[in-house]
Amino acid sequence: MKRQELFSNIYMIAWGVLWWLLIHSAGSQLEILTYVLMLGIFGFYLFANNFSKPSLYIILLSVLCGSVIDGSLMHFEVIAYNSFLNIELMPPPWIFCLWVLLGIGVYTYPNMFGKHPLLTASVCFVSAPLCYWTGHRAEAINLPDQMTITLGAIALVYAISGLVLYNCRKRVAHYA
Repeated sequence: MKRQELFSNIYMIAWGVLWWLLIHSAGSQLEILTYVLMLGIFGFYLFANNFSKPSLYIILLSVLCGSVIDGSLMHFEVIAYNSFLNIELMPPPWIFCLWVLLGIGVYTYPNMFGKHPLLTASVCFVSAPLCYWTGHRAEAINLPDQMTITLGAIALVYAISGLVLYNCRKRVAHYA
């Protein structure tokens, strides 16, 4: 097995485990442990990719995009987060960790998100509401009673953000 394939497999397993841990540890003492694990995965990723600037740009863009989206959802009281570390008018740290994971995935595994913008938007359109619904079921977030409308709006916002990340990834890839 090649080095890159090994890192890809490790990352995919770690991504799934971390996503589950971040959602299910929100609001508990385990949340801090999950952050430590996330830092380890992020450090491993940086080391495995020789601290590539283009990948850092996509990760930072992903976190910025997520901050705006989730901060807006909080501000307009569309969702409320449960977190051990509550910071006023800011999404909890575990949300930022999820956006870091997404940024790593978008940069490292573009085929996972599709080779066509419409496919990427479709994946985001379907997966984002499922993630929020799962977070709601795990009591990591609170959704309003009009959940269908909320999840529909989230689907549209994430489809657009997926297109933005897709196009930015294509542009940054030219400079790698």
